Amino acid sequence: MQDSRDSPLGSSAAAARRAISSDVNPPNFSEASADQIHAALSRLSGDKFVEVREDGEWLAELFPDACTLRIDGQHLILHLRYGERSLVRRVSRLTEQSAERVVLEVMRFGQVKPGRVEFLGIDARKSRNRIVAESFRGRLARLLAENFPDAEVDSLSATPDATHYFSGLYVRGTMKDQGATWAFLAVPPGSNVGTLNGALTYALAWLHWSREHSPNALIAGVRVFAPEEAASELMHQARCLNARARVEVFVIAQDSDRIERCDPADTGNLQSDLIPRWEIEKLLGRGQAALQRIREMAPQSAKLVSAGLELETDEITLRFRGLEFARWAGGGLQIDPNRKRPDIDDSTGGPVEVPACANRDQSLKDSLEELNLRRSPLASDTRHPLYRSAPERWLETLILADPLRLDATLDARFLYSQVPAFAHSHQGIMDLVGVTRKGRMVIIELKVTEEIQLLAQGLRYWMRVKQHLDNGDFSKLGYFPGVELSKQSPLLWLVAPSLHFHPGTEIMMKYVSPEVEISRIGINENWRRGVRVTFRQ
Repeated sequence: MQDSRDSPLGSSAAAARRAISSDVNPPNFSEASADQIHAALSRLSGDKFVEVREDGEWLAELFPDACTLRIDGQHLILHLRYGERSLVRRVSRLTEQSAERVVLEVMRFGQVKPGRVEFLGIDARKSRNRIVAESFRGRLARLLAENFPDAEVDSLSATPDATHYFSGLYVRGTMKDQGATWAFLAVPPGSNVGTLNGALTYALAWLHWSREHSPNALIAGVRVFAPEEAASELMHQARCLNARARVEVFVIAQDSDRIERCDPADTGNLQSDLIPRWEIEKLLGRGQAALQRIREMAPQSAKLVSAGLELETDEITLRFRGLEFARWAGGGLQIDPNRKRPDIDDSTGGPVEVPACANRDQSLKDSLEELNLRRSPLASDTRHPLYRSAPERWLETLILADPLRLDATLDARFLYSQVPAFAHSHQGIMDLVGVTRKGRMVIIELKVTEEIQLLAQGLRYWMRVKQHLDNGDFSKLGYFPGVELSKQSPLLWLVAPSLHFHPGTEIMMKYVSPEVEISRIGINENWRRGVRVTFRQ
């Protein structure tokens, strides 16, 4: 049983009954009927969180005192308060009750046809993004009705289903419009960057499922409804897909109720900045003093420590097998365990902190000794945060040390790590960019856990690399000196442990344009002890 402070409607029938006014019981709604509803709702909320829907539309997640029942004249009145909104309905009867759900038949004032309000028990509170999606579902139904008056919209849902790769961060459904049936996926306004970036992946997953489960209806393609800030990116991603996908992108206007289709011919160039290589090398050179100090203090760790660049601050990060443990800034070495670090502990979600001593040099030496012990491929405690954190960065250091282990066609002289090509984009930074001995560029995207966005992320980088390649930017800005780069489209290599490719990746690959040559490269599960390719597809 939950504490009553966390339980909607209280944790007992007695707590729920306190919400009833002291009005005289009406003749056509007995106290026993009111007690029955109170008891049903109290049992439901006793050990679960509760969400409420009206006629299938998600309204809110209920909190203490958010719901009251009172007798007014001859009627039992239900009053829900959620956020800045409220709902008042006249209760006709209790139609269903179980351990998971309570359903009330209700009447809206001024209407004749009854409706239904459902209280559903859930195991945990929804994330903010899930709540945004559920709230957006009702508005989307109205927007579609207004902007597609002749269309028939069906199965509007935001319910997640991991088995079929349906995310609860979006609203999905199907619509019949001008004789064609479309799957569609809508991105709620105000969604975070991760949700915006993931829209195309989940749209294709929904399209694939809809086609497999609609034998009597030919699904023409998928429509993606998105805020304006995501539309351009979606249009460019759609250009990487084949005709089988048939993606249409629509913008939901922020300040009005208009939905407008994006012209597929009006995509323009990607907003992408490629920073000159000589500028990066100049900035990295400032960290050589720190690396020299480490070589003198702990020569056994020198080969395991590398310098990276924090673009936003121009600080030099020092990483041990990919894990940051210090920074070089302002001409000095900073080892501060109280500073929030960007590296995240995969097991706890919290920042990794390295113990410090009063003496800075001693602190550095102690940190390196612990990293040598904990972040070793032979470490006995494989659950320790220093072992588990930043695994992709660790894998990256192994490939950089010996690129030919991954593929013998690579030019081992040129493999750039964490290329800051898109400093003014929210897309992030590529893992590895290289070139084959025949001059063809390669984008290498690394993952060590199952990630459904692996292919989509790789495609975002592929688009930008191709644009810079076509414009001659790599050669002009100091990348791959002495190499005549091929005009062929870049190769895209997706690298992960053999058993950790997300099953959805294979579905997504069916919709990618043949212009994008993709290879899945599986490596051994114990890659920390040395990278070995186990399959290549």
